[in-house]
Amino acid sequence: MSKKGTRTNFENVLLEIHEDPGNVFIRHPRMLSHLSGEKLTKLREELSGLDTRQKTAFYNAMCDAAEESFEYDFTPIAALGICDENGDVRAASFRAFLTEDTEAVSGRIMDAALNDPCEEAQIAAIRILGQYMYDEEMEDPIPVPSEELHQTLEKLLEDKKPAVRRRALIAYAPSESRRVHELISGFLAGNDKEEIIAALRAIRISLNEKWNKSILEMINHEDEDISIEAVMTAGMLQLREALPVLFEILSRFDRISPEMLTAAADAVAEIGDESA
Repeated sequence: MSKKGTRTNFENVLLEIHEDPGNVFIRHPRMLSHLSGEKLTKLREELSGLDTRQKTAFYNAMCDAAEESFEYDFTPIAALGICDENGDVRAASFRAFLTEDTEAVSGRIMDAALNDPCEEAQIAAIRILGQYMYDEEMEDPIPVPSEELHQTLEKLLEDKKPAVRRRALIAYAPSESRRVHELISGFLAGNDKEEIIAALRAIRISLNEKWNKSILEMINHEDEDISIEAVMTAGMLQLREALPVLFEILSRFDRISPEMLTAAADAVAEIGDESA
């Protein structure tokens, strides 16, 4: 874009995208919110001139800004990004859509969840399907047919990529799918750290008491990350049986990590009886 002549404020923002794409959303979030018409067209033209590094920085900054504030709507920009040839750009764009209306791009989201060659973009799309599942459980309308959503997640539970299977399990957790229950039980009985953590997170979403015994056993797991997840799950499910061990953990407040201290204190508060 030429730097000659009089420029509007938005044109100045476009120039800054080239100079410092990672900070433009910090400086000008309002100017980039709710874009449409000529401004969106100009932005598309400007983005086409960015190299891979610049474009990735721009979209990652957009994702961060979308997660930090509900005041702004960057979904018109994200809608451009989910069709980009760069997998990192697609992943950031799907993440930005997580808390926004996705009806206009729901077909693209479903396709990416199944077929995106970039694992991070695929997982980001699956997270949105998890929001659809939660909304359906709350009896809120969702932008895709319920049967298609369930069929897609069932298929993803059998994906070749372990990270995709784990994310699909968490997304599908609100359902009463037999396969979900099988995977949670299998993950909890195994030794794979990431699978155990995925199972505990799925339980927190499902709120199913079927695995209470396993949760209690894992609170004292030798791996602190797993232990913290189990503590958080015990709090979410309000397991009163966990209070003795949680109080014991809190009694060691000067010898445990800040993350464990926070998780245990929050869990006790969630369980919330008189002793808590």
